[in-house]
Amino acid sequence: MTGTLPLAYVEQHAADLTFALFDAPAPRESITVLSERTLRLLGAEMTLAIIGSSHFLEIKAGRTVLCEMVACPHPGLYHLPRVVELAGQGPCQHRLRRGTVSYRFGLRRRRLTSDEFLRESVDLSAPGPNRLQYLFPASGRAGSAVTCLEWRLEDRRATVATYHTFPNELMIVQTRSVIDVSEGGAAA
Repeated sequence: MTGTLPLAYVEQHAADLTFALFDAPAPRESITVLSERTLRLLGAEMTLAIIGSSHFLEIKAGRTVLCEMVACPHPGLYHLPRVVELAGQGPCQHRLRRGTVSYRFGLRRRRLTSDEFLRESVDLSAPGPNRLQYLFPASGRAGSAVTCLEWRLEDRRATVATYHTFPNELMIVQTRSVIDVSEGGAAA
């Protein structure tokens, strides 16, 4: 088996996505990065990336390195030093403080009607100034899946929202991460 994650949502389901937080940089050797952007805060640098099966958010502030990853389970990721891993059908939340970084995360799944799903998928596919998105090839009659990352930066705070659509299930998985960097952190 190769170390890369699949490029499409063909075999993926909203319930399969798990949240993992690593005390390590993003495992680029084990994933396929489809699109990415690096952003700077006072005292930190963040890289947002859409990967073959979801996304990662890497935070570097001084000596602190954290990587949030929402993805389907994959053997290429099992060796990484996890701080936490959460899976399951319901919403999940996590808080953490490392060095100068305060980190909060939340995930929820929403099932929609066909009309609601179509409307939200079209909105998530539209370009925006603080937005990174990827439209996956269509799989079957349900249409294309979309992954969209949006962010807001305010001095030492970043808020990142992600949206992952699952057309076959009329489901959207949403995450929200808030990163606060206290003084004393240096940009990586």
